[in-house]
Amino acid sequence: MLKSLGGLAIAAAAAVYWGSPLLVVGEFTHAIATGDAEAVNRLIDFPALRSSLKAEAQQVALYRLSGHQKPGTNLLAGLASGLMEPFVNALVDTVATPEGVRGLLSSQGGPSRQAPLGESSPIDQWESLGHGLAKTRFGYRSWNTFALTTKDQANRTLGLTFDRRGFSTWKLVAVDLPPDGTFSP
Repeated sequence: MLKSLGGLAIAAAAAVYWGSPLLVVGEFTHAIATGDAEAVNRLIDFPALRSSLKAEAQQVALYRLSGHQKPGTNLLAGLASGLMEPFVNALVDTVATPEGVRGLLSSQGGPSRQAPLGESSPIDQWESLGHGLAKTRFGYRSWNTFALTTKDQANRTLGLTFDRRGFSTWKLVAVDLPPDGTFSP
């Protein structure tokens, strides 16, 4: 009896350990959908996210300034991108903060973005979930890194990378933007 309880406890711990990223992704998407800035902020490693977004913003700026050419083919765009770096970094430092997340979520309508009760049936909700999952891929990159990528209507890809912090806690550490920087879920 004691051995079977021990085996059951080990199986439960393994399930929590391996399944915890999916729970965190669910919590993260629910917090964004409901405009819960505090919950979103708890799930973000802001210094790591700022570092990731600065690199991404530089790539987007170079892509746009080069007229959508490959990096390095337009010297003027490269110079302009170098001059823009302090401005892009300052913008990322302002937006990628708990206050910035609160502002972004409140500008999107906060909790009122959800459909009022009774307007969508459970079948509609399951269908919506199915469409979202069909466009989404996720999996472990390493023992302590979990990545999720999703595509929008225009087939642009957005990537989110989470790192493990403890046994079952995860934090968003990186965002991979499409080359032009636009994404419409």
